[in-house]
Amino acid sequence: MVQEAVRSFLRRATGAPGAASFARLDPSTTSELDPSTASELAAAAAASHEALGMEPTQRQLQAAAALMAGYGVEMDTGEGKTLAGALAAAGLARSGRRVHVLSANDYLADRDAAWMAPLYRSLGLSVTAIGQHSTADARREEYRADILYAAVAEIGYDVLRDGIALDERERVRPVLDHTARQGRRSAARPRPGSPALGGRGSGAPTVSDVDVHARR
Repeated sequence: MVQEAVRSFLRRATGAPGAASFARLDPSTTSELDPSTASELAAAAAASHEALGMEPTQRQLQAAAALMAGYGVEMDTGEGKTLAGALAAAGLARSGRRVHVLSANDYLADRDAAWMAPLYRSLGLSVTAIGQHSTADARREEYRADILYAAVAEIGYDVLRDGIALDERERVRPVLDHTARQGRRSAARPRPGSPALGGRGSGAPTVSDVDVHARR
């Protein structure tokens, strides 16, 4: 029932054939949605309801759909950024992507990974978090997870350390596929002196510049 309701809403929101367009959603943010997106989000929404007891709002579903298409989303405080980002991360991971959800600090990464874990695990997805106290061995293992939460600087420094390591055993080999930045705009950006991740083009990881932040 929940999945069908979500599919129905997303068909309207994305202007699918035979559906009325959803006026509040800019068509440009959904023109690139894959047809499977509605089904993936419907499954994630049902998992949220069953595993977390949280029913995603229309605004959260809109945000998740746009995030999956690679767009930035601005949400007010209290509109549910954490769940919207988790819905998108789950949908992307179910389609075979490795997803990194970047937070401002270790506390938020640990908190959100633990909070959203029941949703991910009910969908058969693995989730973990790394922080400044994670060992190299732990990082190598945790980078293999479907969804990884981390402070933005942690992954950036891992990439830099791998680049200068002389011994292969010192490398943690981050898997760079799809990165979502979550938190306030200022917190989502790397602090001065911190490495920044990103890149497009031949040989570069497929990284959507996704920023879910609160208006001040």
